[in-house]
Amino acid sequence: MLDQLSSHSKRTKKRIEEYLSKVVPGVYGVEKKVLGPKETLEFRQRVAGSKDPWRFLAANMSDGTLRALGILVAMFQLSTNGLPRVPLVAIEEPEVALHPAAAGVLLDSLRDASASTLT
Repeated sequence: MLDQLSSHSKRTKKRIEEYLSKVVPGVYGVEKKVLGPKETLEFRQRVAGSKDPWRFLAANMSDGTLRALGILVAMFQLSTNGLPRVPLVAIEEPEVALHPAAAGVLLDSLRDASASTLT
């Protein structure tokens, strides 16, 4: 889905990355990364004192970061193959593995996504 967003809706992907950067300070980008026959995600994060951003593969990110990204992508997903966008996404315990301050950001993103959902 992130790859589709990169190709078809850079604005939506940017919005996901903006919310993710509020959940995880310093993270400002995430891309699909192909490693031989496998795919993963590569996160870019600004680190104080470093001129260039650090890059982390998904295996090196916290469960909370990965969960937050998954929730954000699910909420802002695009329609695929001409089918309508998913009108309902159920997320059980969205705050699990998140810092308490990040839960408010996730709540804001839930409200934002619900405003653009088809009825």
